[in-house]
This record gives sequence, structure tokens and C-alpha cells, in this order.
Amino acid sequence: MTHKTIIFFCIAIFIATAHIIFCCTGIRLLAEDDTIIYARTLEWRKNLNPHAVVIPRNMFYTGTSIDNKKGLQWKSLYAFTGITIDDLPFVIDGVNEHGLAAGLFSFRDDVEYHTPDSNSTHNDLAPWELITYILSMCRTVEEIKNIISTIKIVPVFFEIVDEIPPLHYIVHDKDGYCVVLEHAHNSINIYDNPLGIITNSPNFDWHITHLDTYLNPSFDNHKISSFADLKKMFAPYKTLHESYALGLPSDFSSSSRFIRAAVYTLCSPTPATGYLGILQAFHILNQFDIPKGSFRTSQEDYFTYTHWTSAVNITEKKYYFRTHENQRIRMIDLTKTDYNSCNILWFSMDTPEDIETLV
Repeated sequence: MTHKTIIFFCIAIFIATAHIIFCCTGIRLLAEDDTIIYARTLEWRKNLNPHAVVIPRNMFYTGTSIDNKKGLQWKSLYAFTGITIDDLPFVIDGVNEHGLAAGLFSFRDDVEYHTPDSNSTHNDLAPWELITYILSMCRTVEEIKNIISTIKIVPVFFEIVDEIPPLHYIVHDKDGYCVVLEHAHNSINIYDNPLGIITNSPNFDWHITHLDTYLNPSFDNHKISSFADLKKMFAPYKTLHESYALGLPSDFSSSSRFIRAAVYTLCSPTPATGYLGILQAFHILNQFDIPKGSFRTSQEDYFTYTHWTSAVNITEKKYYFRTHENQRIRMIDLTKTDYNSCNILWFSMDTPEDIETLV
């Protein structure tokens, strides 16, 4: 291998892995019984001390603004379940009692939060607090579109991750609508997302354009009204057998994962039921699992890896997850909980693999 070849190879690896440290991939599946499945992976470089939680109605929240000032204050309307980190009553991913599901994803290098105003913080939220506000106060994507302009997401430092977290968000509702929320300067852009897919930077419009260029299925986001329309558009790829996967990008970069997620979901056989859809979603997301050692940060003690994978049966309000330490799928049925309870339910995710001994 020549010196120039080695340099080119190293540059290519750097470009491909530039955002691996913040890999998260979200997908959606529709079952024949009309069940909607939203699923995602969560990657990070350190243990986030996650817990599964059920948070009832009528909880009082105070958002965080700059300089340790109080932000938006609200009393929650709806119960929800999901995953939180470090014992906070704020979830980073979840579903509520009306079948609204949402999650935050890394958006490094492309996020521009609202310019903070220390004299006016009553509508402020820290980036990691928006998902909790959405799940506790909204029932549909349409409601989010109507209220999102009243909220200011300001650049608050988050000690748990040791930075101002750069984030964007995906939201699904029980009627099949999906949007991506991305911050531009002093505003939040809302993108309709019939694919139901999200990864990381660049912005959502760029990924759509890249998908069109890469797969060339005459994809026009403005003319597609449903996931079913997209499935029909990708039907020819199903007749190519194993050859359709030749040349698919296999690295963990955001753009490559977006393309693979589109192919795997749009070409997936439609599951008959929501239960089978959940299992199919976990199988698809196996393709995006990052084992320890695949990528190491400059601090050699830290590995970026998949901490957990979750899937939501939006129709039935069931939240499923498995972790790096325990691949057994666990489930919370929100409908079996007391929406008006006075207490948050906490569930440990830190349990060892329960391997069945046959002999």
C-alpha cells in the first residue's frame, strides 16, 4: 500500500466516522392490522445511568434557562412512559397515553438554538426538556405544530453529558403523522416525515435529497402523503433479491445509516400484527448496533456503543426496550398503569443477561 493510499484511506475513515460518537437511528414500521411501530437506538460514549419510567398526569415541571434561571413552568396533562437518564423526571424518548411518541437525537454541528434573553425566560426550555413537554402536553402532531412557536429552546449546559447537547427531535402520532423538529436561528423548523426515519446531521432536507440521489426512486417528499405510498414506490427493489443491497453504504455515518434505514424499512415485509412489528423493528435495528470497540474516542477509556434499543407500539401504548447488558426485550404497558397516580414508577435497566440453561 502506497503512502498516498494510506493517507486517502485514513481521510475516508475520518469522514465516515466523524459522527459515530453520536450515532442514533430511528425507524418506523406499519403492520397489516394498522399498528404503528416507532423504534430507535441510543449510542453514547459513557454510561448515562438510564431508567425506564412511568410518569403520571398532574406533575409540576419547571424548565431550565440560562444562568440557572427558571424557564417554562407547566402542569402535565397526560401520562407517559419512556427512558430517562440519571434519575431525572425528564424522558429522552417515550410514548404518552394518547399514542404520541417522541425522541431526541444528536444534531451536532447543525443546531442553532434560540438566542437567550436573561430578562425573559418564562418560555425557555433546555434542549433535553422538550420531549417531556411534548409528551406531557400534546396529543397529536398537529397540536405540536400549533404550539411549538411559543417555546424557546436555549443553549443550556448539561452536566451529565458535559456540554450543551446538540439535538433535534422526531415525533409520531397514532394517526400515522410524523415530523422532525430542527432548530434554526431563533426558530424551530418542522419537516413532515412520511419516511418516519431519523439519524443525525446534516438536516432532514439534506438526507431526503441524498436519498433521492442515491437510490433514485423518483422520490419527491412534497408529493408523498403516506408511508404506504413510499412502500409502493420501493416495491421494485423487492424483486432484485440480494442484489439490491450491493453497494449500500455500510459505515456508521449519519448519511449512510439514513439510507440503510430507508431500504430496510421500505423493503421489509409488512408484519401482520403489532407484536410481529416490534420483533421486526428490533431485527432491523440489529443492523445499526455498535458493539464496544468498534469506535474509540480520543479518551481511550471511552467507547461509543449502543446502550439500548427501544421500540414503541404507538397504537397500544406499549414501550419495549433491551440494553447492551441484557438483550432480553422488556415491556411497559402504559394502559395498565394509573394515569392519576401521585408517584413516578421507576424500573431499573441495569440487570444482567438472563441466559436460559437447557442442559
